[in-house]
Amino acid sequence: MSNLRILSVDVGFSAIKCSFKDSNGLIKFEKFISATAKLPEKPLESDDDMVFPLGGDYYVLGPAALKVPRSYLLKLETFEDLKAVYAPWLSYLIKKYGGDEGINAFDKLAIGLSMAFNTNDNVDELLDYLYETLNINKEDYIYCFCQGLSCKYTYNEYGLNVREASRRNDVKLRNALILDGGFETLDFCSIINGTSSAGAAVGVKDSGVIRIVYDLVDYLYKNYSISISIKEGQVILDTGVLKRRGKTINLSRQVEEFSKKYIIEVFQYLDKNYGEVLDALDDGIIVLGGLSYFMKKYLHDPEVEKEVDKIFSVSEIVYPEEDSEYYNCISYLRLAEKVASDNMK
Repeated sequence: MSNLRILSVDVGFSAIKCSFKDSNGLIKFEKFISATAKLPEKPLESDDDMVFPLGGDYYVLGPAALKVPRSYLLKLETFEDLKAVYAPWLSYLIKKYGGDEGINAFDKLAIGLSMAFNTNDNVDELLDYLYETLNINKEDYIYCFCQGLSCKYTYNEYGLNVREASRRNDVKLRNALILDGGFETLDFCSIINGTSSAGAAVGVKDSGVIRIVYDLVDYLYKNYSISISIKEGQVILDTGVLKRRGKTINLSRQVEEFSKKYIIEVFQYLDKNYGEVLDALDDGIIVLGGLSYFMKKYLHDPEVEKEVDKIFSVSEIVYPEEDSEYYNCISYLRLAEKVASDNMK
């Protein structure tokens, strides 16, 4: 067991996921909605649970960010957007979990980027920005891994249940396609004999469940002349309702309709662009990330199952029943332990 103290953070376009080991060596994980607002000026009162200062700026993080004027919300749709929210969230989480020790509470920070953004230039740009903004003077303190490609590590160790150690020895798919679906991106890679096949590792921008939110945004504008932010659309996706000026609009039927359409479109995209990869699979498709919750809810809907089964056998598509969104951040933690330990030899 590694004695290194590592904080692993997966900053996603819909949620912030983090993991670390407690004093007993057990992995703990938690998530927060990634809504982030930057205030135009210093507030009259500051509450660390709601308003977080960094470098002379003041941020409102999490659910509270949805209560400030919409114009204060930072967009989360591009790499530049993601970079802008990384620093305040990492600073907040270091303080939350490290207390008065700050960065000294941890030997390493582990983060990741979708393969859609994980170029050498982007990684270097992000790391330089974080070292400077967070005033980190320690060399080799932050590790950055590939989202999607990394989550194979957790799957190989825990299978489809990260909470039950007894499930670690379950039979795992060895020749399969991992589909890691997030809010903004889809990352997928083929695994052959339990290892990644780099030749079939791809990240696709603007292809995650944000597509459902785009449909909701368009529907509300066309039918109610209401404009909403992407973050507000994310809340509707989670709750099925929009609350605006004392009124409640039930959108659960539209959420279901657009979600089912999206799942079918994901498999149609795979069929069109990566049909040869699907042809070569011996086992099946492993769905991880937030997309797995939509699979659990809608994949076996008769309409969806009929269309997806035309492309790939629904019976060979597997996903965790819960905690799927933590596969990347747990993998970052375990990979960081391995890399740091190897570097110390």
